[in-house]
Amino acid sequence: MKGPIESQEIVLSFASPVGYEIVSVLESVGRIAYENVVSNRNLPPNNNSAMDGYVIRWPDFESGVRVFEMKGVIKAGDDVSKIKIGKNECYKIMTGGFIPEGGDAVAEIEICNEDNGYVTIDGKMKYFNHIRNAGEDIKIGDTIDIKGREITPFILARLISAGVTFVKVARRIRVGVISTGGELIYPSDSSFGDKTVDSNGFFARSFLKKLGVEIEYLGIFRDDDDDLAEFLKNIDDKYDIFLSSAGISSGDYDVVGNVAEEIGVEWKIRGVKQKPGKPFSFGILKGIPFFALPGNPVSSAFCVFFYVEPFIKKMFGCSDFLPKFVEAELKGKMKKGNNRVHFNRVVLKYVEGKFVAYPFGAQDSHIIGSIMESNGFCMLPSDLIGEIGEGVKLKVFPYEYRSIF
Repeated sequence: MKGPIESQEIVLSFASPVGYEIVSVLESVGRIAYENVVSNRNLPPNNNSAMDGYVIRWPDFESGVRVFEMKGVIKAGDDVSKIKIGKNECYKIMTGGFIPEGGDAVAEIEICNEDNGYVTIDGKMKYFNHIRNAGEDIKIGDTIDIKGREITPFILARLISAGVTFVKVARRIRVGVISTGGELIYPSDSSFGDKTVDSNGFFARSFLKKLGVEIEYLGIFRDDDDDLAEFLKNIDDKYDIFLSSAGISSGDYDVVGNVAEEIGVEWKIRGVKQKPGKPFSFGILKGIPFFALPGNPVSSAFCVFFYVEPFIKKMFGCSDFLPKFVEAELKGKMKKGNNRVHFNRVVLKYVEGKFVAYPFGAQDSHIIGSIMESNGFCMLPSDLIGEIGEGVKLKVFPYEYRSIF
C-alpha cells in the first residue's frame, strides 16, 4: 500500500487533457484558458495625456518660453488628426486626450495659470512630461499569457481591452456521482429516523461544481451487488469521470469492492496508507477514470479535495493543479498512533507574520463538524508517531482560504 503523495502522482498520471471549446470572452469568466491569445489593438491606441493640463511643444519650453497662446480644448476621445501645435501655442487637454502633432509635453493644470486666452506655466517639466506612449500597456500582436489559468474578472478586463472577442477554453468535464449503502436516505425524505442522510454525494457534487464541471448526482444504490453491477456495466460514455461513495472496504456489503472484478475495473490504487481515507481506490472502468471514495464523510471529503480536484484541474489544463500547502506552527498537541500519513483537521490562522495551526478536538472520520469548523488538513508524516508537541512546524493544506486572514 502506497502513501498519499505517491498515490496522488499515480492518479494524476491518468489525467488526460479534455480538449477545448470556443466561447465569447464575455462568457469566459471561471473557465480555464486552453491557449494564449494575442492582442488585436494597441493600448493606448495613440499617445495621450496622463493629466488634465496643457499640451505644448517641448522645444518652446526648453528655450525659455513660459507664456503660450491657447488654441482650443482636447477632450478624451476627440479626433486630433487635423490639429498641429504651432510655435508658442498650447491646447488645454483632458486626461486621456490624444496628443496632436507637435505636442511632446503636458504641463499639469496645477502649475498653470490661464488668463484671457493665454497660459502661463510656472513649474518644472521634462521632455514627454505626463504623456503616455501608444501601446505602452499592450501592442498589437503581443501575447497575453493565460494558458492554463482560470479567467478571472481581472483577466477579462485585459482581454476586452486588447480587443479579444472569443477565446478557447477547456471543455466542461462531465462527472457522474453515486452513493452506496442500505443505511442511506435522501435529504428530502420526510422522516430520517435512524437512517443516515447522504451528505457525501451532495458534498462531491457541490465541491466539484464550483470547478466548472457538469456533474450529475445519480442517487443511492442499496447494498445489492447485482443492482450496482448492472448499473455500472452500462455507464454512459458521456462521463469523463465517475465517482462512487462508500462500499469500497473489505466487508460483505461493500458493494463497489464486491462487483469491481465482475464489471471490469482496472485498479491502479487499492487503498492508501493514510488517515482519513485509507480505503480510497482509483481505477479505470470502460475507459473512464473511476474514483471509489470511502464512506466516512471526512474521508470522502478529503479524497475529493486531495485526489479528485487536482485530477480535474489537470484535465482542464490548469498550469497549477496540485493542492497548495503552507508551513505552520502547531498551537496545541496532537497524537498519532500508527505509521500512516495523517491529515488532521486544523484551524489555520496567519498571526504576526506566520501561519499557526490550532488542532480540532475530534479527529474521527465520521465527525463532519471537524471539516466545517476547520479550514485545513495538517499533514503528519508516517514517521511522526506518538505525541506531537506544540511548536512543531508542519505542512497544512488549506481548503477554506477566506477564514485564514
